[in-house]
Amino acid sequence: MSDMLTFTFDQVPASDILPLLLFAIDGSDLFSRSLVEDPTSIGECLSHGPADAHYLFVLNDVNTSLENGGLTVQSITEAFLHALSATPSSIRNTWKNRIHIGSTPLQNDSSFAAVLNQFPRARLTLSFGEHSVARLDCRYQWCPWPDEIQEIKICDAGIACADVDSSDACFSHDHSTFALVQLEHAPSDCTVESAATIIQKAGAAGVIVAERTDASFVPAGRNSAVPGVNIPVSTILSTAGAALADAIKQLGAGDLNATLGYDTVSPGYFVGIDARGMVAEVGWQKFATLEMLAWEADWLHYAASVQRRTAAPALVVPLLDYAPLGGDYAADITMPPTELLSMFSEVEIDFALQCRGTRDADCAVWDHCVSLVVTGCNASNGSAVALGEPGGGPLELGRWVTPFRRRGGRWLTSTELFPMMPGGATCRVQTLLGGEAWYATASLRFTTPRRTSPVGSRHGDPTVFHLTWPNQQTNFDSPKYNENRTLRFSVPPGCTRAVLTALVTGHGDCEFRPSSHHWVINGKYHYNSSEVAYDQYMLAGSSYGCANHTRLGSIPNEHGTWYFGRNGWCDGMDVKPLVFDVTDAVAVTETNVITYSALGYTQDASGALQPTPSGCGGYILMSSSIVFH
Repeated sequence: MSDMLTFTFDQVPASDILPLLLFAIDGSDLFSRSLVEDPTSIGECLSHGPADAHYLFVLNDVNTSLENGGLTVQSITEAFLHALSATPSSIRNTWKNRIHIGSTPLQNDSSFAAVLNQFPRARLTLSFGEHSVARLDCRYQWCPWPDEIQEIKICDAGIACADVDSSDACFSHDHSTFALVQLEHAPSDCTVESAATIIQKAGAAGVIVAERTDASFVPAGRNSAVPGVNIPVSTILSTAGAALADAIKQLGAGDLNATLGYDTVSPGYFVGIDARGMVAEVGWQKFATLEMLAWEADWLHYAASVQRRTAAPALVVPLLDYAPLGGDYAADITMPPTELLSMFSEVEIDFALQCRGTRDADCAVWDHCVSLVVTGCNASNGSAVALGEPGGGPLELGRWVTPFRRRGGRWLTSTELFPMMPGGATCRVQTLLGGEAWYATASLRFTTPRRTSPVGSRHGDPTVFHLTWPNQQTNFDSPKYNENRTLRFSVPPGCTRAVLTALVTGHGDCEFRPSSHHWVINGKYHYNSSEVAYDQYMLAGSSYGCANHTRLGSIPNEHGTWYFGRNGWCDGMDVKPLVFDVTDAVAVTETNVITYSALGYTQDASGALQPTPSGCGGYILMSSSIVFH
């Protein structure tokens, strides 16, 4: 690109091109290659990527020219120019200044290579005899993926898309056998997807598709309207397909033993450099789309915003310092005097999660809830409620969810519940964890000084009325969940503002099903989650519900299905509290009545969501309160 920045690999990037995402392209790895050969992959990055990130693409010097249409600086540049031509003119020039393509390959003795060597990658392979060839698996969800290491048998089913008689196919004697098919001499309208569909109908356990010599590599199912299949589908180079067919032929009779596996290769593909100039891992290479770099750029943008906000003046009350989550660990906190706390109008929980070690691979595999609870203080009593995962109950100050095998993160979450820890009190702070080992650092940040001090003019300190419903059922699998959810309360003297706040998340069978949560005060004031947090609850189960929250704090590219929308939460993120100003709804001199109910949702024949009081099949973790100021 004529106006792109010149980049010297041994230079530290200037601050005006940070954050920076670096992709060292290895044309011998079909996943790496597909990211820049697939126009949709590039287009998704361009349509998503934030305007304040820069992207550097450079060829790895071990393979700069390969058969089957290998990659060059020119071919990569042309692919990006073509994709940019489809973007609105208003953002095209901005992107041209933010995409940088190295004019020379990445050298193994460069500082960038030294960094990338610290983050090895997995290259998918198909091994048979003395051969180990690169493979590209289908787009996730279009077909099932094989195990990380899977021993298979392969037979040669010939030219792709040819009629296959299931009774006479090479795998008819053993339907646990994979079929090799080759596209080289197949009809021009024969695709990987159509070939896989034919082989599945014939009864094979999986299919290995050898692409055409001049083909660009795209994961099966990536750009196709062909319905998905129920067998693994892997694509290999045409030369690899010829070698595989020859090995099967030399065997004479029977099927060829092979292994679907991976090699650990250095240097890695990706590395990020955040706004401070610090190196950051980019995460798991699961989706063959450059949008994964855009998701990581979102996260770096969020992390930078947290750094800026925590650098601003505030009254900080430390709660935890790299404390082990769960177990018996507790910290006793003495709060500053009420007169000092009352000088501030907003409070945030500054919460950071970390795992031991120095790499994503050192972290726990599964996602779990983390609940921060406060005991003592004369501010709350009772016990936290947990069914499967912690959360809910009158002690809860905040809630987070751990990521799938990523290092952790830091979040600033606004809270109305700071009166649970009143001025001058000594409070005990503990964490509840659903499983595995994590460590937390947390504090309360009192920000935004009041223009006038309320001291001397108020009738009392802020108070919290915990909504402890008579019905404590958490299972939301029938209308019984909504029964007996009514409470009465009075407003403290001198109250000038009342806020309803709730932490609500769905788990088990509710995890991927939408829900909405409703409160009615005095029979006529209605508040529901969809008014203030529609995406947080109603996009549960959607393909990119949580991937679209990376700029709001959802850690991207985790080792699991992090990208699916969930019911009130995302992996590697804080649970955003629901907040409603209910000042106008409450009666100061009379007893007030509040009722809670929830709805689950099912899809009708047209795909529209239809509400049902029968729930979402799993369980709801909820803590809710009214805070009086």
